[in-house]
Amino acid sequence: MGRVRLRCLSEVAPAVQSWILKAPVLLVFAGLFTEAYCWIAVPNIQIGPSFKQPDAQLGMVQRTNFEGRRYTHEYDMHWSTGSQGFRGGSYSYATPDTGVRIASLGNSHTFGVGVQDDETYSALTERHLGDAEVINMAVIDGGTGILLRTWDEILSYQPDALVIRYDAWNFQDPFKQYVAGDGALEPRSHQGQKASPLRLLESTPLQNSGAWGLMRLRYSALSQGLRRAQCRFTTLRTVHSTQCIPRSDDAARERRAEQERRLLEALARRVAESDMPVVFLRFLLTERQAALFEATIPPLDNVRVLDFTDTVGDPAYHFPIDKHLNVGGHAFVADHLATELQKLLPEADEDPP
Repeated sequence: MGRVRLRCLSEVAPAVQSWILKAPVLLVFAGLFTEAYCWIAVPNIQIGPSFKQPDAQLGMVQRTNFEGRRYTHEYDMHWSTGSQGFRGGSYSYATPDTGVRIASLGNSHTFGVGVQDDETYSALTERHLGDAEVINMAVIDGGTGILLRTWDEILSYQPDALVIRYDAWNFQDPFKQYVAGDGALEPRSHQGQKASPLRLLESTPLQNSGAWGLMRLRYSALSQGLRRAQCRFTTLRTVHSTQCIPRSDDAARERRAEQERRLLEALARRVAESDMPVVFLRFLLTERQAALFEATIPPLDNVRVLDFTDTVGDPAYHFPIDKHLNVGGHAFVADHLATELQKLLPEADEDPP
């Protein structure tokens, strides 16, 4: 029996050794295949480091003091943030020498995914106005909740006007920042928010790999699986602290709509109380979302609404696959926004020569 075992081991050992020697080569080929697949078969994949970092109060915010590159089939963007996470630089709380400051608020479209730092509609509006400062305070994936949570911080920069992009994304995940329920809004705690172990890859060359981009892709099967697993262990995307309700659930949609109504009414109160003009940039909303927005926001005296709904889906203004505003879209928004702001802020100069 012992001799049989020795003979079996002697026969298996060379095979194991052979596979051990082949493993590095197989891994290299697997990596090359994955990269090729990601680039050829996944047209909306974004390759490059993450835009965000964990925050104990807000969950996820823009990375600070960072420079990075993101590229897809449609664009190649270089982006930078300052010490506050604002795109393009850092700002002091003091009033600028120009005497005019505008806070530009929104999500990834305002941040300018797909275009360079100086091609966002915030940067272009500043250029059009000439003697004014426009701060791009956008938070990627941000909705009404994070706008309310950071409202006092926004006003601490003493803006003379606010520009707020508003679209269907504002209605996504209204429970990220506030606990569901009636009465006063209760901020949600993010003390347990930690950096994912996978984010350690972002300090290595792998941050620019297609595989990492595929994992981060919101609608990939892999990302959906990770989010479903996350839903079992966190309350970040839930309606109640002990219950995870699928996004497709009718009851969940009703609760999200009710929560968004509460958030939008709270935003309307803050806007009404502010002693400054507020320009909403309205993009695509569902019929129900549009009705809620129109019933809550436009009646305010200090509010102007610029409607860009007709531009959505037009390749002249948006990337066909990625869906973010392209260079032409940012320029189009900036032209209209600058014209409106010049009416509201007559002290702002015309276009510089």
